[in-house]
Amino acid sequence: MLRDFSAKAVSILIGAAALAIVAGTATAQAGKLQSLYSFCSNKDPESGICYDGGRPDGPVVRDTNGKLLGAAAGGGKFNEGTVFEIAGTSLKTLYDFCKKTNCSDGAVPLSGLVLDGAGNLYGTTQNGGPAFSGIAFELKHVAGGWKQTVLYDFCSKPQCADGGDMVAGLTIDDAGNLYGTTLSGGVGDGGTVFTL
Repeated sequence: MLRDFSAKAVSILIGAAALAIVAGTATAQAGKLQSLYSFCSNKDPESGICYDGGRPDGPVVRDTNGKLLGAAAGGGKFNEGTVFEIAGTSLKTLYDFCKKTNCSDGAVPLSGLVLDGAGNLYGTTQNGGPAFSGIAFELKHVAGGWKQTVLYDFCSKPQCADGGDMVAGLTIDDAGNLYGTTLSGGVGDGGTVFTL
């Protein structure tokens, strides 16, 4: 069975540990899959920490150079997740979460990322931040790497009125506004919808 794709490539996440892409300019055959990278290939034998990341729960985005960018909820230098880049079949870690005191830079990014027109990445983490209820972050490409900025610390208002526990990703509009939801918090503790 053949399916038509108008895009140059369709990227998908496979299970909890393999990233794959089905490529083709016009058609791709159903059932044909090429694994690009298997997470946890760089595992510490004693601690079990996957230095290259593990559990990429959200979708990937594709930049203008064809690289795939995503987040892994576990593993990394501090075992609290990573942001990664896949070029061909090679993985490069762009950011390791929980490198700052008390994970103020976030921990456990459960969702995918969004990319703005300038190539900056935006995402959320379920944990980390002062209340350990998650953050929204930006990763900006700078000379020599990527710089992470915390855009918002969730559950920073009394009774967590601003929401917490980020498990869903962000959406970005043409003006660069970010939108998202929280799993908990808000007036009735049933979650929130927000914009940044």
